[in-house]
Amino acid sequence: MDDNLENYKEELRKSIKANMMTRRDQSTVVNLTALKHTHKNLKYTYVGTSGRIVSVVLDQDDLNDLMTK
Repeated sequence: MDDNLENYKEELRKSIKANMMTRRDQSTVVNLTALKHTHKNLKYTYVGTSGRIVSVVLDQDDLNDLMTK
């Protein structure tokens, strides 16, 4: 997968969202609320074994989606 990280950005984004939904602890809720109220996005950066880097962003629409479920 390392060579195709850029191709898997959407799958990674969906996986992050699904993982966050299953771990709705208080700290996650607080962090999501703070990001939402400050109009910030949540960015994950993956570094593959070959050193390739890909960033996945959860934007305000994603945060809205997470906050309403």
